[in-house]
Amino acid sequence: MRLDSTCVKLVAAVMLFAALPSFAAPKRRAVNHPAPDAPFTASVKGTVLDATTGAPVAFATISFINAKTTASKEGTFEINNVSGFGVNIPVVASRTGYNSGTQTISGSGNFTLTFRLQSRPTVSVRMTNGSTLQLDDDSVKLGYSILFSGYVSTTNEKFCKADGTQTTVSIADMKKITGPAINVLNASCCARDAAQLERVRLELRSGETGDVTFTDSCPGYVVDLLGRNHTSGDQLFLKLSEVAEVVFP
Repeated sequence: MRLDSTCVKLVAAVMLFAALPSFAAPKRRAVNHPAPDAPFTASVKGTVLDATTGAPVAFATISFINAKTTASKEGTFEINNVSGFGVNIPVVASRTGYNSGTQTISGSGNFTLTFRLQSRPTVSVRMTNGSTLQLDDDSVKLGYSILFSGYVSTTNEKFCKADGTQTTVSIADMKKITGPAINVLNASCCARDAAQLERVRLELRSGETGDVTFTDSCPGYVVDLLGRNHTSGDQLFLKLSEVAEVVFP
């Protein structure tokens, strides 16, 4: 069966039209991506904020490659002319009392970053004068000052119970300290005659509660509560004789 010449021409035209896009489509341009080991020099600056309140996070640490700086009381920071190799370089902002945050920069250039850090639960401290402080939970320690040597601090404190039993308690296991600390005589806890120990009431997360004395006070040291003020970022050294209550989150 012979095809009509008009049909033959129509089929040929359709075939030609279908083939046109492959000829007419523009060629794709190659995209140049930085090599994974490409050298760069970059500067970063910015602000660290509390994600909930929007307030500045004072004295946060900013880490970038091998450079590190501390943000100001207003939460601002700046690191200039850091050299390295690679792409998607992490910049990390961290501070006690907050979950750290990470952002990445692409390579060479000047970058402005804003970190919004999520706050952790705080330790509530009520002083004997009625004021209340909030401390970063992961900054709290107990310690004492040695003349000309500075502070000796620990997160595992040695106590003596009323019956003379020695025990070591981690701050992570504490629920509440009730003060203020008072000086008591307890010969069963200290070899030094007439030694005065600091005593507080301690409640553990396990539910155990009782009066305990600090064995570190046996040589005459005054035990303090150490921690970072969550709002101001300042390091605090609080005498337990002036602390009415410490409540752990």
